[in-house]
Amino acid sequence: MAPAAYHNSVDTAERLEKAGLQHMARACSALPEASVIVILQARRLWAADHVPNVVGVAASRPAIAIMVVLGVLARQRGEATVPRMLAGAAAALLPIMVAPLAAIGLWQLLIMVRPGYATLFMGDPYRPDLYRWALAALTVTILLAWYLTLRRWIGATALAIGALLWPAILGLVTAWLLLAMSYYGSLAVIGAAGGA
Repeated sequence: MAPAAYHNSVDTAERLEKAGLQHMARACSALPEASVIVILQARRLWAADHVPNVVGVAASRPAIAIMVVLGVLARQRGEATVPRMLAGAAAALLPIMVAPLAAIGLWQLLIMVRPGYATLFMGDPYRPDLYRWALAALTVTILLAWYLTLRRWIGATALAIGALLWPAILGLVTAWLLLAMSYYGSLAVIGAAGGA
């Protein structure tokens, strides 16, 4: 089958290649055995390497500590006040909510242009590179518009510190609830605040 025919309206049984079907059949016949092996290995690793949630919480604390230090330094240097940093945190909710809504809007626009996209299971077109670049550009545009609009009223430093509060909180919350995901917020904050 030609790669461009995969998962679209011209993806028909007549386009299937015999060698490709045989390869899939061999892979599927090995799947049950491979699944059992993966499950057994996962259980053994979980039993041997289970980390209590307290360790995850301790790993997310440096992010909060760095945020506090950054806020104190910014306040001492006269670059931000506590009310402005809190305003920055409140204002940061705007791009956090607008960017996903804009991404949904972009996908709906693509469906209007190419109605066949509505049937795609994962909401991602075949060969999605251009679409993903468009999502990245859309997100950067939203962040820049947000920053350039509010930096004069709230202040650049207060906006940055306020925006970092949300991933720091995310890291702390996920350390308690979803240990395996706690690094998402914490590492971003440690990197950004450490760089600041």
